[in-house]
Formats: sequence, C-alpha cells, structure tokens
Amino acid sequence: MSEVIVAIMVFTVGVLSVVEVFPLYRKMSRISEKSSVAVFLAQEQVENIFSQSYDSITVGQFEVKHAVAASGEFAPYQRKTDISYVDGSYQNSAADVGLKKVITTVYWDEDGSEKSTDLVSLISAK
Repeated sequence: MSEVIVAIMVFTVGVLSVVEVFPLYRKMSRISEKSSVAVFLAQEQVENIFSQSYDSITVGQFEVKHAVAASGEFAPYQRKTDISYVDGSYQNSAADVGLKKVITTVYWDEDGSEKSTDLVSLISAK
C-alpha cells in the first residue's frame, strides 16, 4: 500500500513540474517566433536595398522608423534603415571609398517593453 502512495506522489510531482514548465516554454517559443519574424523583415529590406545599384543607394536615413504593415501579422513590427559610408576598417567615414554599411533595425513589443534586432550588412561598389 505504501508503494502505491509513493508512486502517486512521484507521479503528481512529475506532472506538476511539467505543468509549471509549459507556460515558460510557450513564452520562450513566442519570443523566438517574434525574433525570427524581425530578422526576416530586416533581411527583406536589405535585399530590397541590394537590388539597387551602389550609386543609387543614398547615405543617411534610408527609411525612418515606421510600421512595417498597417494590418496583418507584420503590423506589430516597426523598421528603420540607416546607411553610411565606411572605410576599410569598417569605421564610419565621411568619404565614399566604395563601401557602405546598411543597418536595418526592427522593433516589436514584448511584454510591455520594446525589443529590437539589428541586421548589419555591407555593400561594395563593383
């Protein structure tokens, strides 16, 4: 009889542990999903920029911080893009030495605080 009680207690502790971990797993999964979407949206913008010729990509604030979409699954995200000249050491430069740095930042809300991810890419003159 005591073995049955011990088995029930062990089973109960195991089930309660799983039940307590499940909400944490769901939260981590949601955070991972939002971060993945943000990287996708940043990559989409970088590919849009890279489809242009080097000379037509203007230095400065290429895209001000704005909502990515008015509605739908991307509506909670905002994006901005800055482009600058960089030298051979990847430091910002005032002169064009044939290399530009593209920084695309995507923002989203996570539990009441703003989160962001940056995608930094380089494009060179051909």
